[in-house]
Amino acid sequence: MIEDDPAAAAWSDRLQRLMFSATVETDRFKVKLVFHDVSYERLNDCASTVSQVLIPLPSPDDR
Repeated sequence: MIEDDPAAAAWSDRLQRLMFSATVETDRFKVKLVFHDVSYERLNDCASTVSQVLIPLPSPDDR
């Protein structure tokens, strides 16, 4: 989360709701989000897609 973000403050004023901002950055992209609320849901524990692009990390079984 970005504290004291001018974009979030501007949207808070416009919408009369407390807004927040966060940035997700990779080696290729930077995405800045301004939002009021957030939620998430874990769909499964499968890490096969992530494990194809990350440096191999030890699995919980290896510890």
